[in-house]
Amino acid sequence: MRFETLIAVLAMLWPLPAGAICTSFGVSATTLDFGVYDPGSASPTQSNGSVTVQCGIGVLPSFTVSLSKGGGSYAQRQLVNGTDRLDYNLYADGAHMMVWGDGTGGTVTQGLSGLITLGATTYTVYGLADRGQHPAPGMYGDTITVTVNF
Repeated sequence: MRFETLIAVLAMLWPLPAGAICTSFGVSATTLDFGVYDPGSASPTQSNGSVTVQCGIGVLPSFTVSLSKGGGSYAQRQLVNGTDRLDYNLYADGAHMMVWGDGTGGTVTQGLSGLITLGATTYTVYGLADRGQHPAPGMYGDTITVTVNF
């Protein structure tokens, strides 16, 4: 059985604050692919992806990066295949302790605060699918929206 989490990126282009000098702003993300899920595995299934915020020419201002709930909730996101579900979540740390969300309900955001940078800043997204689930065979997916706030 194979499933993947898709991160759909919304590159929202807002006017930048007066102190920012970024003439070419962009956001990109990679897909998390958990590969083949083994219900009998003693360990959860893991995958990593990334979110990159970049300033092609100029200086990038302070910002935060939020991830939407996708299917399910921040407490438990869900991959979907028709009516079948597979629980997973996205984390800001490799220890899977900080759920990456919008900063509400115990979730965290990523970003730069009080700093400016030139070029690109990349954050790792750590995915974890709970062990011991018994979903029907098939392709599972979810769409997560990335939002950058200045």
